[in-house]
Amino acid sequence: DYSAYLGASARFELKKFAEVEHALKPVWDRRPASPLVSKGVILLANAYLQEAKPKQAAALVQAHPGDLKPPEAEILLAHAFEDDGAATAAKLHFDRILTEYPASPEDADAESNPARLAALPVKARLTRCLKLIDANSPGQARHELEALLPEPDIDPKEHRVLVHGMVDR
Repeated sequence: DYSAYLGASARFELKKFAEVEHALKPVWDRRPASPLVSKGVILLANAYLQEAKPKQAAALVQAHPGDLKPPEAEILLAHAFEDDGAATAAKLHFDRILTEYPASPEDADAESNPARLAALPVKARLTRCLKLIDANSPGQARHELEALLPEPDIDPKEHRVLVHGMVDR
């Protein structure tokens, strides 16, 4: 199954997306289940997305809920729904990544469109900031909190003390 996964990965890198599914067959067929199933799901879902087959990508991810980490599944579903024209469903998944998994690698992908972060409701953005603080990213949390605060009618020095005090709690 390792050689099958590596072969499928090579086909993906060579942009032979249609060949990825067949190359991964030994990974799916292995009993007991291959430890490469999660990587195979991610690879094949991305191949489907590259081939403009978002419905197949979404179906694959939904068929393997226990094989993927939640942010991995969320980003794949977000892109699949976005590519399929289901903007509301895509937004739900992007919002979930931005709010629930702000320290994940998938968050950078979701943040690649700044409008997604800006469109989050205030409560979700505050939740995101708390999770960033918990993930040891207080600088990023501070930056995002400052963006939420309206222009103060107080001295800028006092404003910085207020914001820093909230983050450094």
